[in-house]
Amino acid sequence: MDGIRTWRTVKNWCVFEVHYTADPDKRTPEWKAKALNSMPDLQSFNREFEIDWTSTTGLPFYPLMYKKYVEDRGYYIRVQEVPGNVLLYRGFDFGFHRPACVFAFQDATGTLRVLREFCPKEIDVYEFRDAVKFISGELEEIPPKHTRALAWCELVAPDGPWFENGTKFLNFCGVEAKKIQTMTGDYGELNDFDVFQGGGVALSIVNQRVSAGTYILRNLMKDFGGSPRILIDPRCTTLIAGMSGGLTFGEGNKASPLDDEIAIHPEYSHVHDALRYLVTGIINVSDIQVRLNEGFPDGKSKVPIDPRRAEPPRYGPSDSNKWEDAPFYAQPDELE
Repeated sequence: MDGIRTWRTVKNWCVFEVHYTADPDKRTPEWKAKALNSMPDLQSFNREFEIDWTSTTGLPFYPLMYKKYVEDRGYYIRVQEVPGNVLLYRGFDFGFHRPACVFAFQDATGTLRVLREFCPKEIDVYEFRDAVKFISGELEEIPPKHTRALAWCELVAPDGPWFENGTKFLNFCGVEAKKIQTMTGDYGELNDFDVFQGGGVALSIVNQRVSAGTYILRNLMKDFGGSPRILIDPRCTTLIAGMSGGLTFGEGNKASPLDDEIAIHPEYSHVHDALRYLVTGIINVSDIQVRLNEGFPDGKSKVPIDPRRAEPPRYGPSDSNKWEDAPFYAQPDELE
């Protein structure tokens, strides 16, 4: 019978493999095209629908961007301008001495436009905070004792802040911002979240699995009438290098035998995580298909104000309220 295969194992177990073509209604090119469009990329479709378990270890994690980067670099990589009076998003990752911040906004079509990245090295969280505030136009002068922040700002922003004073930001990070850190505590803070809060930067913790963010990003990379829903400024060199092939699939292990997770990379993982927190902060994974197909009909991008989680927190009952002091979304009125 078409679409059904049977065999016996060495222990005489009978195995039935049922392919989607076992259903006559699913043998048409139209059905396959619709199913393919429901998946982030061809690789995911082949694994889910074609039962193709070929190892992906070491292959580019974002095959769409990898392929387009070779064929047409300008498809995803385009110079971005900051329109006036727009709400900007910042995504943060607090890598040990290698933190990262990504700046972006959404236009009226729902396209995520990544403006800049800040990926300093050998810098602590206090200096990282002040450097971000300076290049964001939120801090007139960096304290003289923060020499590394001064050096990095002179390197990446020799002509002054990237954004005008008064620009509004919504800030997103992962749950690791609440972990107690040994490098904090100069002023009584216990973690990165407290350091930023003490410096006037309100962080919203995004409690999502890694796969939620990567699923959103892969869908944003799809073609929508000749253009994707994510565009990256060429000045984001580290992010581009990672997403166009530097980030790859990792190897499976006993806890997670499938090789469908992203491999940790010392250069690219932090800035990628910063972007991942940003997109999961502004786009609910359960809404991604609707948001992509409809865009923003009224011409206005939607600020996330509902404390929704697309997936339940990954903590036990005793920890269910662990992060209640850090709202899932920062409210716009907190930024006045």
